[in-house]
Amino acid sequence: MDDLLQRFIVGNLAQLFGARDLVLVGTGVETSAGLVDILAREGTSRVWVIQTLIGTADGAAAARLKACVAAIAGLAEYAGREVLGVLVAADFDADCERALQDIERISTRRYSIAFSLDGSAASSRETVDDSYVWCVDLADRSCRPKGEGRVALNLLDRLEVRDRLTNSVIELRDGPFLIGRYRPD
Repeated sequence: MDDLLQRFIVGNLAQLFGARDLVLVGTGVETSAGLVDILAREGTSRVWVIQTLIGTADGAAAARLKACVAAIAGLAEYAGREVLGVLVAADFDADCERALQDIERISTRRYSIAFSLDGSAASSRETVDDSYVWCVDLADRSCRPKGEGRVALNLLDRLEVRDRLTNSVIELRDGPFLIGRYRPD
């Protein structure tokens, strides 16, 4: 799931963060503070450190992002540039919110995911029926048909999720707002 979220963000950097000239520098970038999930630059003025987290971000996630932002800001190749941090997660606990509340250069983005499947395993990717929607609840790590209370798939069972969600369309949402749709290759 984390890989899909990161690929979606990388493919939609400019639209998601409102910067027309935002381009990817790299993914999985090593710093003295740990790995940066996504590193991007905006022209010659800004560098973006984007960390993704499946589930709820806690105070430790906030501390990791702050350390990575500081590590990138300390690199000679980014001297004189504003370094911004973004923590992308399904939710943020109170410790995370407190840790980031007074830091202007770090922001948070919430996502939600919905899966749509067609009813036929033999259908091609081009003919996915979007009327069958699967809801992903990252809090209890489950995936179920929309409107049903029972858990259909446990997200910890990656093979089962992958097999069942083949030919799916993934919708990423920021609360009630649709960010975009993603169809894995």
